[in-house]
Amino acid sequence: MLKEYTPKDANISKYFNIEKSFTTKNDILFTLLIALQDKQMSYNVIGILREERKDIFRKLLFDFDCKVILANYDEKTLLETFIIKLFGN
Repeated sequence: MLKEYTPKDANISKYFNIEKSFTTKNDILFTLLIALQDKQMSYNVIGILREERKDIFRKLLFDFDCKVILANYDEKTLLETFIIKLFGN
């Protein structure tokens, strides 16, 4: 699909040969979460890499284990848990 929308003279080959820095699904989820927070002020709001929040996220997200996260949360309970743990209410 990327090729379909890309100008004919654009070199997009670098986007198809990505060096993978992850080895597990948990690594993929962690990388996705970092990417999601990288937009504008999200780093300060979400703060998954902020020193004072790293352990909180790791515990709340069961060491980034997708299956355990899905077994314990839905979108509402996950949001509520984040709000309580990160902001206190």
